[in-house]
Amino acid sequence: GNVGGTGDDSTVGEGSGGGGAGGAGTGVSSPKSTSHNNPGGAGRANTYAYGPTSAITFSAGGGAGPTAGNGDPAAANTGGGGGGGANPTGAEPGGTGGSGMVIVRYKIGALEATAKATGGAISFYNGKTIHTFVASGSFVTPGSFNETVEYVVVGGGGGSGYNVGGGGGAGAYRTGTQAVSGSRTSNVTIGAGGNGAFSELSGSGDTSGQTGASTTLDLASAITSPGGGGGGGRDGSSPPHNWAPGKAGGSGGGGAG
Repeated sequence: GNVGGTGDDSTVGEGSGGGGAGGAGTGVSSPKSTSHNNPGGAGRANTYAYGPTSAITFSAGGGAGPTAGNGDPAAANTGGGGGGGANPTGAEPGGTGGSGMVIVRYKIGALEATAKATGGAISFYNGKTIHTFVASGSFVTPGSFNETVEYVVVGGGGGSGYNVGGGGGAGAYRTGTQAVSGSRTSNVTIGAGGNGAFSELSGSGDTSGQTGASTTLDLASAITSPGGGGGGGRDGSSPPHNWAPGKAGGSGGGGAG
């Protein structure tokens, strides 16, 4: 993953974007402005689940707070970071990070579309069987199974910070191949997105968002994608503010304003 942007703790105040799988979050730059909305880092597009005409962008960093209102939550099962709470002075809650996802696919073994394994939502495209997990479960192979599988494993996105909050960092994005043979039950654990900070007394005890949970695909060599870091936040007091920095994770959370 990538780092989040650096926030600004000043009279103006300006939050920064969270890190994404494809790039760093955008930091604060001069001239500072309460109308700036610094975007999160870019995600990664992937076509495993639905083919080239329906790519999914995974693990994008959450943007800094809007000019009014609550931070935007990330879409479920994308591993994206939540958007920051309002910029400048609305003292609004941050958005929740998106949950993770696992995709496993392998070649179809016959002329007819037939799955050789069970688990997840099964589909067929372009000579491949695709198992898509949006909730925890198991990828189960019989004794006759002998394939090199391709996988995508996406961690849960980080929640964003409170009050000119930084965007949440994206969950880690990992893809690769692994040989799988014989009878095996491979557990799949989908990481939840971290909650956005909802007040000066958030569940984590500070104004930063919560870090997303890890997603794991337990093949012979387990693949784990850590959750994204929570975005930084600050309290509603007059400057100098008490502020909490963005947290480390699969990608780092953005700094508060």
